[in-house]
Amino acid sequence: MKRPAYETRPNAEKTLFEFESNGEKGTIPKIVLFDREGEQLWNLAFGDKIAGFEFDDKVITNNKDLWTVIQTIANIVHEFLEAHPGHMIQIRPVDAKRKMLYNAIFRRKWAEIKTSFTVFAVSMTAFGPYNPQNDYEIFVVSKKWGSFEK
Repeated sequence: MKRPAYETRPNAEKTLFEFESNGEKGTIPKIVLFDREGEQLWNLAFGDKIAGFEFDDKVITNNKDLWTVIQTIANIVHEFLEAHPGHMIQIRPVDAKRKMLYNAIFRRKWAEIKTSFTVFAVSMTAFGPYNPQNDYEIFVVSKKWGSFEK
């Protein structure tokens, strides 16, 4: 089953992706950027495009298309990890509201996520394999070699 997602435009290195959110507030340009944090670790940054490759990662757009945006980002994560085998992505919420959202998304989608990705997570007291019973500050995602359903 193909899930609703937006068409993306990656750069040649697949470290920058652009797409448009289309919803109640109109068309809003988005950017997903992968910044290298280490030899094989990248940080995922996401937000509303301001100008050029600048974006606001703290804005709350509320364009009523959350699950389409989430699926688009999941597709981007998959595409990035396909292009960068053996690498990992760090997902670090920029505020408490996003921390709650990201934890809720990982919990809700865990059955699907764990079939395609290995997830480690960092809480205030521990680092280890993701457990949907806990809340986390940071998620570290790598690709399991198998299937991924877009």
